[in-house]
Amino acid sequence: MMRKLSILAIAVLCGLSFLAARQVLSDFYTHTSALEIEAWSRPGFRREADALPQVIARLGRALAIAPDNAWALEFMGAMQFETVRGATDPEAAVAAARASRDSFRRSLWQRPTASQTWGNLALAKQSMGEIDGEFFAALEQSVRYGPWEP
Repeated sequence: MMRKLSILAIAVLCGLSFLAARQVLSDFYTHTSALEIEAWSRPGFRREADALPQVIARLGRALAIAPDNAWALEFMGAMQFETVRGATDPEAAVAAARASRDSFRRSLWQRPTASQTWGNLALAKQSMGEIDGEFFAALEQSVRYGPWEP
């Protein structure tokens, strides 16, 4: 009996270790993306033309490892929305805005009190002309959870 219990405990610990390692690797990809995104806002910094697709690909790897990583989903939504601003093809812009909106929604399922994500969801919906109940709810939640945010 004790042997079976030990084997079960080892199996549970191995499973938990796998889940933790998966989350750490996903967070690593997300963190390196966040550092690069932060560098883009420094005065005088010029972003390379291929930097945005590279960051999106890195965030895609993070989400392939841990699909429910709220941090990665939030950054992915922001980068997808960034492609909307630079799009020259209207269909590509709409597709990127929809993908951005969906990433923000998925992130909010994990972290429903993230005020900036609520604001970003409203911004993505506004860019597509989706001024509906979800849009106004997103604005209200943004104010509710982040009254100190600009």
